[in-house]
Amino acid sequence: MKPISILFEDDYYIAVDKPSGVLSIPPRAGLEEDIFSFFKAKYDDLRLVHRIDKETSGVLIFAKGEEAQRSLSLLFEHHTIFKEYKAILAGIPKEDSGTIENYLDEHPNVKGTYRLAYQGKGKLAISHYQIEEKFKRNCLVAFQIETGRTHQIRVHAQFLGCPLGYDPIYNPQNGIFLSRLIKNYKGKDEERSIIQRLSLHAQTLRFYHPFTGEVVDIQSLFPRDFQKAIEILRKHC
Repeated sequence: MKPISILFEDDYYIAVDKPSGVLSIPPRAGLEEDIFSFFKAKYDDLRLVHRIDKETSGVLIFAKGEEAQRSLSLLFEHHTIFKEYKAILAGIPKEDSGTIENYLDEHPNVKGTYRLAYQGKGKLAISHYQIEEKFKRNCLVAFQIETGRTHQIRVHAQFLGCPLGYDPIYNPQNGIFLSRLIKNYKGKDEERSIIQRLSLHAQTLRFYHPFTGEVVDIQSLFPRDFQKAIEILRKHC
């Protein structure tokens, strides 16, 4: 595995900068590399706390030992930890900011995908969003999530009518293309999206340290491909 940057480390926790395309935790089957196993080889009592999707980049934190795991897991469970993601969306929501609160469950007909739950079923999902920058046909949005449901931001972005710009599951057009931004575009016949993976980045994780009481503020800079996509959108806005 390529070197993984460490964003924060003390006697209790280690937070790393997860690249897109790498699993957070061991797969159920197969031989793919994952970040937890990579660091588990270096820290004997490393424990899982949360995970982020394979194609999402950004902050991923692990606990060192059972007590540290239990303490941080409670912060996640009680929604007393600040989690902020940045997403490039297709389209621009009608409202510049808002809160989405509904229930999600796994789609019964499409394995591995999620949807709004019906008839009171599913798990509660709460996301707050704020548009940070508007482009011609896209926007950069900050999502603060209180709950951490699988595919929560991806489903909530779709609920807004503006799915992630690159999302092979929830965006039928899947991609951000210059031909949609430039009039009389003259490019290659087989045009590629300006970003080639999920346009979602876990940028911030902030919480009161369960053992020291200090504020831990962990930040992940935009990866090169994510930043480049934003610069292209600005140029053609």
